[in-house]
Amino acid sequence: MIASLILVLSASLNAAAMKGCPSDNAWTNGPDWDVGQKLDGFDREALIHALHPDKFGLSEKILGVGVKPWPRVPGTFVALQEEEILQSSQSGDKIAQKRWFVAMVRPGNPIQVIARPKKYFPYQPEYSFNRFDLAPYRLNSKEYAFGLRWCHVLEVHAGVAAGNYYGWEFLDLFRVRDGVIEPILSTPMYFYATDGGEEHAASLSVSKKSTDGFLDLIKTAGKAKPAVFRWDGRAFVTKDMDPFLSLQSEDDRAEMYQE
Repeated sequence: MIASLILVLSASLNAAAMKGCPSDNAWTNGPDWDVGQKLDGFDREALIHALHPDKFGLSEKILGVGVKPWPRVPGTFVALQEEEILQSSQSGDKIAQKRWFVAMVRPGNPIQVIARPKKYFPYQPEYSFNRFDLAPYRLNSKEYAFGLRWCHVLEVHAGVAAGNYYGWEFLDLFRVRDGVIEPILSTPMYFYATDGGEEHAASLSVSKKSTDGFLDLIKTAGKAKPAVFRWDGRAFVTKDMDPFLSLQSEDDRAEMYQE
């Protein structure tokens, strides 16, 4: 995920304004997020304890959990959990921090966790989970990647654009190898601005060409020149200009990548 922005997610965001992202607090309102509905037959508490790699402590709490069938392997599911933990600062104060845990699971008693990352994924406080993206992102003749979609929404509080919203949706792709989940691509896919109704969307397709045994990924957006992402041994990278970013103004790009 992109470097964090010091911004505010507004609970009053109109869903129609951000077509690619959920409204309000996306941790509970995302289409694939737990809001009390059945989790594809999984018991929520059993799933939480299966996903938690350590003993669950009183200083930690679960903010959300989601699960989706993995079409590439029947009987297997992709699960995602958001946790909040209390950590001590240098002054001794307790600070709440959030972290993500994604896993591949199979139903049963107990639930089987068949793949997990080596560590939690970094949490960006202004990003919200949107949905699972389980399109057939083929990597080679034997492997497929799975995706998670994240939203980032900026409310403008000052100037002539005050009261407007700018939003981005990002796609993170993951590879499952020998029981380990590895991040292999992070890229922006959608942008919307209520100020003037600006909207851009990108698509990611699988090429017939390959690099080092992995099929290339082609990103397209509008009439801009496509970008080809090639495997470098650890992840997909490109030397091309991102066609999605070329459609945005320099100011919009600066806002997205501002640290």
